[in-house]
Amino acid sequence: MVKSGRDSATAQQNLIIMLSFFVYASAYVGRYSFSSSINSFIDRYGIGKPETGLVMTFFFVAYGIGQVINGFLCKYYPKRYIFPVALFISSIINLVLFIGIETGYVGNYFYLVKYIWALNGVGQSLIWTSIVYTLGENIEQKNLPRSGLVIGLTVPVGTFVAYSMSSLTVHFGHFELSFVLAAVIMSGVGVIWLMLFKPYQRTDIKPDTEAEKETGKKSGSKMPAYILITVIGLSVFAIANNFIKDGLQTWIPTILKDTYSFSASASLMLAMSIYILGVCGTILVKKIHNYISDFVILCVIFFSVMSALIGGIRIFLNVSAVPVTVLFGAVIIGGYAVNNIVTSIAPLFLRDYLNPGISAGILDGFCYIGSAITTYALGAVVENSKGGEWGTAIMLLLTVSVFSTVTALLLKLIKVKKSEV
Repeated sequence: MVKSGRDSATAQQNLIIMLSFFVYASAYVGRYSFSSSINSFIDRYGIGKPETGLVMTFFFVAYGIGQVINGFLCKYYPKRYIFPVALFISSIINLVLFIGIETGYVGNYFYLVKYIWALNGVGQSLIWTSIVYTLGENIEQKNLPRSGLVIGLTVPVGTFVAYSMSSLTVHFGHFELSFVLAAVIMSGVGVIWLMLFKPYQRTDIKPDTEAEKETGKKSGSKMPAYILITVIGLSVFAIANNFIKDGLQTWIPTILKDTYSFSASASLMLAMSIYILGVCGTILVKKIHNYISDFVILCVIFFSVMSALIGGIRIFLNVSAVPVTVLFGAVIIGGYAVNNIVTSIAPLFLRDYLNPGISAGILDGFCYIGSAITTYALGAVVENSKGGEWGTAIMLLLTVSVFSTVTALLLKLIKVKKSEV
């Protein structure tokens, strides 16, 4: 049976969406191959938490700066080649770290690892903005919600795979092999993209005059005030949410190991089961977004709930591992929901006002300001706290979440007053 033109167009768009999914999910594997191995580095080399956390801080700084720059440049990149190149760079960096561990250089010169991993951040910063720009250029409006959901799943799925590989390699006593596996996965996905990607010419693009009438956007007009306020709000939430989400994501295995004396392998396996719950956050926010389209209101809801959950973690932290583990999972769900609002839903649905590559780059860059601060800050707080306990660090996360809730409420009030003028 021959496919109709419409079916063929849908199939081609679905292929682009799935290829984009595998590209970004594999990138996460090559990104978190280090953070999923933090306990192993601490145990093998006797390195402190701030020093190991600083490695991811350097990654996130390089990645965040690269995101902003590439947000402006991504429309010029050849989409067939940019993803294989970026994944190949990240693969090489992962293999360099593996070789460094095997030859003993990492143990003797650990201070160099943060610079090596920063190069990984530079390479990976080529990917996200180009993914969003590619989807914005190739996916028709009616398929955007589906593409947003699929791409939103890349983060929890990629994180889950990274921590699964780390748990497996730690179990067999060779944690360094996780860097090899990450390199193999990214290289394979890069080859697949190179072989299968073909651009799709959208048929739903209207002439400028019609599009302007439909969106209310006129040539040369300023960005509407409510859009600008929303972008500012999303930037603040991006920093705060990644401070919470990536802070927990990096340190949950260590928290479980330090507080409840879990083995390194057991803490990784438990953390792995928590991280996959991020899929629920992505799906949940998509469902809620069908009824509540206001990004700020969505952030008010999720930050309010996350504040209550983090408060619960502090209460039960030194009582029992069971409620704390459950609460960790619930916070991760909320964190991934807000992450999806900021980096996926917003850029694609604001594309009539902002180039999706630029908005994705800027917002994702703000996300990694939070990530860059938290990996070092939480490690340093714990290292300097009495007895090395995690209670003070959890209170810091709670403060950030409450601040974000209040900020979101204030921004909503500003938007309402602006609309009344």
